[in-house]
Amino acid sequence: MVVAGVLLTLQVFSATVSDLEYEVNDDNTLTIVRYLGEDTELIIPNEIDNKKVTVIGDGTFYRNFKIRSINIPFGVVSIGNFVFGYCENLEEVNLPETITSIGEYAFFICTNLKYVKIPSGVTKIENGTFDYCINLREVILPPSIQEIKMNSFRECKSLESINIPEGVTYIADYAFADCESLKTVTLPSTVKNIDEFAFYYCTNLTAVDLPEGLKAIGFAAFTSCRELKEITIPASVTDIAHLAFNNCDNLLKISILSPNTNIERDVFRKCDMAIIYAHENSAGAIYAKTNKIPLIVFK
Repeated sequence: MVVAGVLLTLQVFSATVSDLEYEVNDDNTLTIVRYLGEDTELIIPNEIDNKKVTVIGDGTFYRNFKIRSINIPFGVVSIGNFVFGYCENLEEVNLPETITSIGEYAFFICTNLKYVKIPSGVTKIENGTFDYCINLREVILPPSIQEIKMNSFRECKSLESINIPEGVTYIADYAFADCESLKTVTLPSTVKNIDEFAFYYCTNLTAVDLPEGLKAIGFAAFTSCRELKEITIPASVTDIAHLAFNNCDNLLKISILSPNTNIERDVFRKCDMAIIYAHENSAGAIYAKTNKIPLIVFK
């Protein structure tokens, strides 16, 4: 294991210490901008030349195929976009509690990463943060998370469950698309929108409770969730977009609690075993009759 040491090649605003290139920030702290070494295990120092390391910059370790383990020091508050992109052999990363920002596609195609605990000050999972982390099995999201953005966990093919904390108001496009091992999702009471393709092709998803307060379910949001057996659409839902539950071919029971929910064309296409439960003369009942789906009217 190598701890980056002291080998100075000083410039006016930037320098190299051991194999770490850095820049001096306006507040006299440091941003690590590039790693030039070939170590498989790396500990980044919390200080260099009596200056605190506070940022790991965009693309610092991009396409580094050697690193397997990295320890980010206490005091770092931000890691940048694509910072570990294509680090295909990265298995372990320690994120200190001082981190408040993780950049877009920060762990894109880290195909050997298996576990991540997000620090408690982080409020967003940015676009593509864990996209195509195909061996990621467990992610711990703190209560501070308020946004889960586009592609954030797309193609995390080994992820089996996710607990989304209270405060999150939407699940963005493709956030969990192609998470084919995902079996259970816990949604918070605060979520209002599930956007396009959010859970597309989660072929082993067996259960999801949609909370009262949810307003809209986007285009193809649950398409090809083929192990879903039952779904209840809360009374708060005003719109279900085209193909939202397309090809959920083991779906047996669909309960639509509001008489006025707007149900677009082919929402339940290829749900050939399903029975719709809805109010008499409601939008759900009309959809069932129009599409020749068996209907049971609420009493």
